[in-house]
Amino acid sequence: MDDAARVMPLEQSRDFLVGCGIVGEVLSTPGHSPHSVSVVLDSGDAFVGDLCPSEQAALFPDPAYWRSWETLLEHGARRVHFAHWPNEGHPHTDI
Repeated sequence: MDDAARVMPLEQSRDFLVGCGIVGEVLSTPGHSPHSVSVVLDSGDAFVGDLCPSEQAALFPDPAYWRSWETLLEHGARRVHFAHWPNEGHPHTDI
């Protein structure tokens, strides 16, 4: 294993990202998988891994899905960039 590789707690993500020139944080946001994360920038842009648009929420009845959306809103997400479900012709969704 590479000595430089390490696992970092999400609570340290802001400091790490700032060191990379990115102002934001990594959040736990379970979607259709329990270990999903999202990156929320202070600009309000959120890059979500496994969350899907609300019109597909019926596919994922787990309450953790809705808690993930609440977490994003609580951390200032206003524009969501989906990894798996981009709206055709619209690379993001404003919330």
